[in-house]
Amino acid sequence: MPRIKTIAILFLSIALMLPPAGMAAQISVSPERLKSRVEFLSDTLCDGRGMGTRGNFEAMAYVARNFCACGMEVELQPFVVDGRVGHNVIARHFGNPAFPAYTLVTAYYDGMGRIGGRMLPGADANASGVAALLEAAGYLKDSPRNYIFVALDGHNANMSGAMYCQQKFRSPQRVVNLDILGSTLAPVTPLRPNYLIVLGGAQYARSLESEDIFNELVLYYDYYGSQRFTELFYRRISDQKYWLDNGVSCFMFTSGITDNTNKYYDDAWSLDYDIFAKRVNLICRWLAKH
Repeated sequence: MPRIKTIAILFLSIALMLPPAGMAAQISVSPERLKSRVEFLSDTLCDGRGMGTRGNFEAMAYVARNFCACGMEVELQPFVVDGRVGHNVIARHFGNPAFPAYTLVTAYYDGMGRIGGRMLPGADANASGVAALLEAAGYLKDSPRNYIFVALDGHNANMSGAMYCQQKFRSPQRVVNLDILGSTLAPVTPLRPNYLIVLGGAQYARSLESEDIFNELVLYYDYYGSQRFTELFYRRISDQKYWLDNGVSCFMFTSGITDNTNKYYDDAWSLDYDIFAKRVNLICRWLAKH
């Protein structure tokens, strides 16, 4: 894969000479900045972010620029699936280099691209998770703890980016996956609107409830009250699967699929940015302490 790697490095070098879009270096989580991030990633410029497309490259460059704005070491991990080239975008922050343990924080950035000639914006799925990932990187850029942030490609190609990422980072202390976080259009009425779903290690995850912003959100430790869907989304069809299969502690933060998911109208205007910001704020503060 030498030629692919050379092209990827050249593209990244060009991208990093451009000014960062967004303000990742600031640590306060704001609804306005989250909206700006989601709008960029779900814009026609990114064209649905289908793996291997020009729009996907635009999204990749945007993520890389924002990671660099946090002062982090950034690299690309290229891979090939069915003739298409994907790239995981990796950023490292080691606040304590003498300590080997680190937390791996992931969110997939690829989308479904176009279907029937129409673009699927993928605002909630998963521009929202990527926006949260970039906010977390900015929030934690001065932390004394160790983090590796990865924007995963290939989620919509059998979670191939997560598979390659797990081969590179086999033994994190934990994995925190950010997968759909911006909507309040939950199909189960009692969950609307101030809620956040946390899958994995419920007893450990309940330390979230000690946060002083907990009273602004209701936390759930299953997927819409269904054990079957909890198992499905936690262990089988979300990117933390590959680490779970290898015995790594994993957490998935989500607001869950809605009637908009993977539809043409999953656009930036359909998200609730005030609630979204509260969710991301809680996640960032929890990451800073664990």
